Amino acid sequence: MTEQELTEAVHQLILESAPERRDELENLWNKYSPTFARASDEAGFKMEGGPWGLILFTPRTTGQIWILGFAAWRAFEAYCPYEHLQPDRPPRDVGPTQPESRPRKC
Repeated sequence: MTEQELTEAVHQLILESAPERRDELENLWNKYSPTFARASDEAGFKMEGGPWGLILFTPRTTGQIWILGFAAWRAFEAYCPYEHLQPDRPPRDVGPTQPESRPRKC
């Protein structure tokens, strides 16, 4: 994959990640005009930005970002009740939240 193809793929990925904010993302993309390039693989996390809008990353970093995103998605799915994701339902009363209204422990 060439640098130009990679940059266009990242551009499309970013635009499709938040379609409701497409205009704002497009304006930011046009303002900064980033270029993405793959660096040779090495240990650790490597994503560097430099002058002239060049962003370097390694294949290993891509995998680490994917795993982090996947884990975050699964954690959100496991710990956030679906009722909080439905805007047409009123929020549930979860009880007192002020410290002074909680029972004291002895």
